[in-house]
Amino acid sequence: MWIRLVGSVVVTAVLVTGCSSSSSAEACREAAEQQAFAEQRWGEEIERHGVTHELGDAVHGESAGEVLGARVEMILAEAETRRSCS
Repeated sequence: MWIRLVGSVVVTAVLVTGCSSSSSAEACREAAEQQAFAEQRWGEEIERHGVTHELGDAVHGESAGEVLGARVEMILAEAETRRSCS
């Protein structure tokens, strides 16, 4: 699932860069890459969080915070991609 998502972000960035000036195309590509990394991190944190359900409340609570932080990073990266690629 995440590979497909990362692939679609990269394809979108390539298409957008083909229609843009060189400097804005580079900014768009970089933003799309950062978004893909943020999405990947969020997915990894969700997977780790699933494991913490068996480890107890303290570990589970800390993991929930990591998932939330990764989600916020992903939202900000997506907004930056939209800004850079429009």
